[in-house]
Amino acid sequence: MTDDVCQDIKKKLLETKQIYIVGLDVPISVTRTLFSLLDQKRREIARTCGVPEEQFDFEDLMGYFLGLGC
Repeated sequence: MTDDVCQDIKKKLLETKQIYIVGLDVPISVTRTLFSLLDQKRREIARTCGVPEEQFDFEDLMGYFLGLGC
């Protein structure tokens, strides 16, 4: 991507108060509030499953929500 495109994306994220989650197979953007809630839930489930928080990522969280277990 060019710098102009990156700056446009960054500006739009700031305007809409969203966060862009990278590192997933399909990157997504969510509101900051939703991101905070999901991150809190991710940490909680990681502790419940006995997995270090830094190893339990958002894809693991989505799998958990879909009933795929820990």
